[in-house]
Amino acid sequence: MNLIKYIATYIMLIPVSVLTLCQCATAKSSETNKKSMEISEIYYQDSQSDNGVNVYVVIKHKKDHVILNDVFFRGKQADLRAINDTLYVGYLKLDTVHKEDIIMSNKPNAEFGNTVPKIPKTSTYNLKENECIISYKAHEEVLFLKYENVIKR
Repeated sequence: MNLIKYIATYIMLIPVSVLTLCQCATAKSSETNKKSMEISEIYYQDSQSDNGVNVYVVIKHKKDHVILNDVFFRGKQADLRAINDTLYVGYLKLDTVHKEDIIMSNKPNAEFGNTVPKIPKTSTYNLKENECIISYKAHEEVLFLKYENVIKR
């Protein structure tokens, strides 16, 4: 009878210890991801050429395995491009001022010259006016960072 109790106890301890070790490994990997990049500041400027916004991300330090992907700001999404090692920019095209004319006709060949309208990428996040989200890749894992103090320059 005692032997059965010992076996049952060991059978119960094995899953608990495995789960505990998995939790420790998960906590460590998320801690390393937090330290893999640090943002100095994020600011935006109105575009000089048209109705858009340039969002600038200034990196304090970033490890080599980190790749910045997108910025989500004011309901829009844009790809981030590296200007140099510490500065990235994303161009967000806001509402268009000038819309191109489209030919509408009941003759099939009359609409041949129409161009397909470009649909801008939109954000799925509900952010405040001065908040943005940066998506980046670290160790082949896509992560998101919310920044709450985006300033205008």
